[in-house]
Amino acid sequence: MLAYCTVLGLRSGHLVYAKGNEEPARHVVRRSGIEIFCHAVDLAQEPDALMAQMRELAGRIAATRREPGAVPEFLDRA
Repeated sequence: MLAYCTVLGLRSGHLVYAKGNEEPARHVVRRSGIEIFCHAVDLAQEPDALMAQMRELAGRIAATRREPGAVPEFLDRA
């Protein structure tokens, strides 16, 4: 993600992966100032619930694009 953000000149990027025991997280990469947001998706859900989770996640990601530098509410504790 850091390489993509660097090459594309982005200040932040989002990683989406299959859910384990991890909580959502936010990392700021030293000397670059690039923020990487990590999101876990529960793939064991029923299809409708999974689609609802993906819609919610898409909304959260879109919110970070509208407010550069803002820490999403769900990551404020990270």
